[in-house]
Amino acid sequence: MVVTDKLNPRDGRFLELVGTYDPMGKQEGMKLKLDRIDHWIGKGAKASETVAGFIRKARRSAKS
Repeated sequence: MVVTDKLNPRDGRFLELVGTYDPMGKQEGMKLKLDRIDHWIGKGAKASETVAGFIRKARRSAKS
């Protein structure tokens, strides 16, 4: 998962790598840098619906 400018192509340049997702991952299939995600959202970034769901799931797991 990356932070990019909306004008860049989907597989183009990005500003920062903020997480990974492996749907076939047996254990740690998703790793997010929540502190960096919060930083970028604070600067006005918007997560896609899919990524927003991953963020919610990660936050619930962090509370447990």
